[in-house]
Amino acid sequence: MNKKILISLRQFWVIFSREILIWWRQRFKVFTTITQPFIWTIFFGLGLGRVINTEEIAQVLNYSGKVSYLFFIYPGMIATTVIFIAFGIGNSFVVEKESGFIKQILLTPTPILIILLGKIIAAGCIGALQGLIVNILGYFYFKDLSFTLITFPILIILGILTSSLSVLLSLFFRYHESYNALLFYIIIPTILLSGAYFPIELTPLWMIKLAQFNPFYYGIEMVKKTFFVSLSLEKDFSNLKEIILTSGPGILENILIVLFFTVVFIALASVIIKKKSFA
Repeated sequence: MNKKILISLRQFWVIFSREILIWWRQRFKVFTTITQPFIWTIFFGLGLGRVINTEEIAQVLNYSGKVSYLFFIYPGMIATTVIFIAFGIGNSFVVEKESGFIKQILLTPTPILIILLGKIIAAGCIGALQGLIVNILGYFYFKDLSFTLITFPILIILGILTSSLSVLLSLFFRYHESYNALLFYIIIPTILLSGAYFPIELTPLWMIKLAQFNPFYYGIEMVKKTFFVSLSLEKDFSNLKEIILTSGPGILENILIVLFFTVVFIALASVIIKKKSFA
């Protein structure tokens, strides 16, 4: 193998493993990573499902049967937990800028792209780990675990998309307190506009058009379709599964769109870092 490639892989591994170790040593973060999915499942899946009009969801999906709200939103819950965790890398990036660590690491021979990939992919994997826990919890409702291994690589792709956007946005902030406001002004609105918790067709036309430019719309569709394609369902739900799988962009198309957004975010971040001073 080319010597330069080996050096790049070692540099990547150092950055990647550092991010994983930092996460692992922060016991509270590990605890929240494990327990937060339970909260999402109980309050959103079971609690909110009692007040949502599932008849409208069934009507939009052209489904004549009864729709379980937990059945509809479960893939969205998995994707949402991945997004919230992976988005946290941006806050860490701002903190490291404040402490001067980013400036120091940029002075090393390690290429900027390797630094970005190490941090972004590590955050994506940590986010996917939480999504995996939500996946496993799904066994108690769906009585099936066949979807777990199939959806995990898709969750990593979604996590990398989120962390790449997070790092890109963090470059425009000097203080992490300001960056945290993005959670309410950008991430939550884009999640609500992604179809995770209700069909996007229930929204006004201008919101439907806007969703087409939302990377998380394709990310959550990617998770949703992969989740259902590997799920064994009873006859009553088999038609609903078919409707979900055949509506909108397919799995491969969603993956390609998500990868496109990811490459654009990483490329922009790389260019901005080269031009930006971290003094």
